[in-house]
Amino acid sequence: MSTPAVPPALARRLAGMLAGNLRREYPSQLSHRLFDDGDVRPPRQLTPVFFGCYDWHSAVHSHWALARLRGAGAEPRAIADAALASSITEAGVAGELAYL
Repeated sequence: MSTPAVPPALARRLAGMLAGNLRREYPSQLSHRLFDDGDVRPPRQLTPVFFGCYDWHSAVHSHWALARLRGAGAEPRAIADAALASSITEAGVAGELAYL
């Protein structure tokens, strides 16, 4: 699937905005079932990859959008690569799996 043409200036702005939101923990909307006091933790501990962007679902879509913007030029690619590399780590993915 090819990336639709995005003007370079817009692609840079979108990539920067999305990258910033990936690590923005609050405000946060959690949809979380509690079974005991140990279940109450900050979003970054509950879902260590997808905790930013207000909620988990928006964080997943923001990661996807950044991955797609990699095809929009060198600057958006550099922004996306740095953000995704710092967000999607082995430890983070293990934490996401543990949350399931």
